[in-house]
Amino acid sequence: MIRIAYFLNDFKDKVRVSPTEMNSIFEDSLFSGCSFGNDLVIERLIFRKEVIIYTDNTQSKLFAIEISKCIFEDKVKINNMNLACLSVEDTEFQSKLEVKETTAQVFIFKNSNVSKIFDLFGSNFIKAEFSKSIFNDFAGFEDVQFGSEQEKGNKEFLTIFKYVTFMGNPPKLKTPNK
Repeated sequence: MIRIAYFLNDFKDKVRVSPTEMNSIFEDSLFSGCSFGNDLVIERLIFRKEVIIYTDNTQSKLFAIEISKCIFEDKVKINNMNLACLSVEDTEFQSKLEVKETTAQVFIFKNSNVSKIFDLFGSNFIKAEFSKSIFNDFAGFEDVQFGSEQEKGNKEFLTIFKYVTFMGNPPKLKTPNK
């Protein structure tokens, strides 16, 4: 039986999920079919199941998703989103992290590790920074676009990979035509 804390809810304001004195571990999924109208902040928690279960009703007008100091034991999906910022810091993904067909003006991935599959298929990031992170298995960058034509030549919008380790197959990144 699947248990979910929030089902078909419409969140208009910023949603912050953080530990309470009683609980910092979620045994069940948190959101299913919910719609978000602002930021989603997830911090200092352990999730045993998938955090967001996507349904036909899942909609998002999220401005930003911030994830920090978490452990995700099951897969995490951040798909088909249009965000100003996606920030992941000090977090461990013990299964798959999927960010498919997502557009973010800024994508920050710092001091975080993915034990299994990291899949960014078809996503678009204007500014991206990966630092102090380890990808233990497959890291997929198929059809990902970094930067934009408008910011071409602007060093502020370079994609940065600093102290990043790819343990499985290294990603194949294309060099744009100059």
